[in-house]
Amino acid sequence: MADLSRDIELVPAARVHPQLLYRYWHDMIEADTLKYRLCDTEDPGWEDVKSMIANNTPSFNVYDKSRMSLTADFMFANFSGRAAQIHMSMHPGNDTRYSLELARTVTDHILEKWERNDGGNYLDSIVGLTPTTNRAACIFVQKVGFRKVAVIPSGIEDRGRIVDAMMTIKTRGEIIDGRKRW
Repeated sequence: MADLSRDIELVPAARVHPQLLYRYWHDMIEADTLKYRLCDTEDPGWEDVKSMIANNTPSFNVYDKSRMSLTADFMFANFSGRAAQIHMSMHPGNDTRYSLELARTVTDHILEKWERNDGGNYLDSIVGLTPTTNRAACIFVQKVGFRKVAVIPSGIEDRGRIVDAMMTIKTRGEIIDGRKRW
């Protein structure tokens, strides 16, 4: 498993060097995978990425020290209490096992280690919405430890079409020693 203190670093997007950000998103565009990260945009491109970054939503990138490159991005939205919706993408050059391990490690870390200024839990629950038309993503998020809780009819836009959304959740209480309890 990737070690957050040794192998990878979570870096707020605002602190990432612009060339690293450009390379990450350019690779997504070149691999034709940006459409999955920005599924609510019919034909996403560099201008859409710049707009997303400029929105100043709580987002960060994963910097892999051994690869000297960004390997993932995570963004939070729709905060409510100690829950938030997560959006994530993995670099298209990652192998699947690495991406699964990375997504699991980072989301476990967020739930277990992140604290508010007063020392309380930052988040107790992370919620995801995934287009059911993207079967690979639905399988991926469940392998990362998110539990399917519902299918919302017409719940998300996917490349210009309204489709059903699989709603998933990962909670602090379901994690023991960095692993999902099932």
